[in-house]
Amino acid sequence: MDFIRVPARLVAGAGLVACVLAAGPLSAVTTPGGAALRAHPAANAGNIAQRAVGVWHTSKKTTVSLRDLAAAGGTAAVGRPSTAAATTIQPRSALASSASSAAGVSVAAAFTPALNLNFPGLASDGNRPPDPNAAASPTQIVEAVNNRLQVYTRGGAPAGCPADLNAFFGQQPGESLFDPRVIYDNVSGRFTVIIAVKSPPPTGPHLPDVTLLRMAHSAVGDACGLWTEYSVLGETSVTRIAEGSFIDQPSIGQDRDAFLFAGENFIGSNFISDVVFSYPKPCAYSETCTTDFQVFHPVYYATPVSSGGTPMITTAHSYFVATAPGVGYELYRMDNSGNTSATTFTLQATIASAQSVVPPTRDAAQPGTSKPIDLDARTPGNSTRITSAPTYDGTRIWFTHQADLSNHPAVRYGAIDPASNTVATNVAFHSASSDDFNPSIAVGINGGSRTIFLNWAYTDVAGGIPVSPAVAAVTIAATDSPPALDGKDIKLVDGGITNDNRFGDYSSTVIDPASPAQVCAVTAQEYFDGATNGKWATRIGRFGAPGC
Repeated sequence: MDFIRVPARLVAGAGLVACVLAAGPLSAVTTPGGAALRAHPAANAGNIAQRAVGVWHTSKKTTVSLRDLAAAGGTAAVGRPSTAAATTIQPRSALASSASSAAGVSVAAAFTPALNLNFPGLASDGNRPPDPNAAASPTQIVEAVNNRLQVYTRGGAPAGCPADLNAFFGQQPGESLFDPRVIYDNVSGRFTVIIAVKSPPPTGPHLPDVTLLRMAHSAVGDACGLWTEYSVLGETSVTRIAEGSFIDQPSIGQDRDAFLFAGENFIGSNFISDVVFSYPKPCAYSETCTTDFQVFHPVYYATPVSSGGTPMITTAHSYFVATAPGVGYELYRMDNSGNTSATTFTLQATIASAQSVVPPTRDAAQPGTSKPIDLDARTPGNSTRITSAPTYDGTRIWFTHQADLSNHPAVRYGAIDPASNTVATNVAFHSASSDDFNPSIAVGINGGSRTIFLNWAYTDVAGGIPVSPAVAAVTIAATDSPPALDGKDIKLVDGGITNDNRFGDYSSTVIDPASPAQVCAVTAQEYFDGATNGKWATRIGRFGAPGC
């Protein structure tokens, strides 16, 4: 079913980028706690095309020097770990084959990846929780967490240009900036950062706009140099997006032609609709470009898919993937992502796979405390959401998310074939008694093979292991089904006992562009640091083939 595009109209004003917002009412119920619950149509039976008029545009673009910004400050939160008795958790039952594809399987054995880099990233500044993610160029690693950005050398040393993202994006009085994402374009050699914005209602004369996102691009590959930053705005008079509305949980992917976005539109704690859109890269990188671009509304949060390859492959279509708990997956196709006058967004298929999208039945238990890690297990649509960009390898779309396995939270990963609208999935976990969560994925394209890199966090009450980050990898033939990765992981660092039960909402794993054979990945993950009384910290690793 096509999501109908409304013809755009230009917004007057120099340096503005206009876009059309295709929106429509979705079935939504707000719980007493404010969480939005949405009804999903039966597989292949719903998804009515939706539309609304509206204009989105960007503000005037501003040049910022990262070297001129001071590092973020803050006071660490105070607290002591709980000493409550550990919870008793039964181990998983024996695993049967979990692949959901009928294709033949000739899977190569998973290999134990080498940790070629393993160093501490940003740590607690008093704000919780962190949402760590990182991007890598051939010479630098950039990590964004909450309101801070840190640039590291390829060897893991700070590059001397930490940034407070509030200052970087010119935070206005009363604004909150949160949920940053960073991505690297290995064709143009630039970093891009986006961040969500929540603005207060105006108290005086104002422009009829609401700021929905802030966005910035590095001028060159050196992330310590100049950046161009600007706001993505919506006109309240025509979009019917009220002042005080904001885009929560923004995510970003890319193809050669455009940046791809997803997020949730909220007013206060009330969910309005999911949104996706694309923004052409030539216009994003220009300081004067004016264009139109469309915004569409899927039924579920549809995560943008990044094109794989070093350099990035050229693809005929762009894709977004959503989990539909109890049903399977929704595969959306975007055509003409870089041609704003012809962009279309279509539900290509609802792919039934009850085995793949079973929400966690409980949160993740922690040793030394009665507080479990909150995995949002009470909200199936959130607990199984794909939180980090999947990878399109030119043949299949690789993704990962939280799921249930024998009453344990586990990592589910797999691949969708958009040519046949089929899916093959399997699981990853540390041990029979571990709870595994917050995964991310990257895929290396190695001729006729694929190297799948996974990162996640886990706890193990029976083993006395607090929240710890881990990585795993496997190389398979390009058409193989994914194998189970149980006990094949490497711990990045030992976590500490904590009284905190609030975990971040995403992690990241990306292919290292300095690895021409794509046999190395860079990852960022949260854990709780025993050395700092159980406060959150982040860990950055480069892993894969030895020496990469």
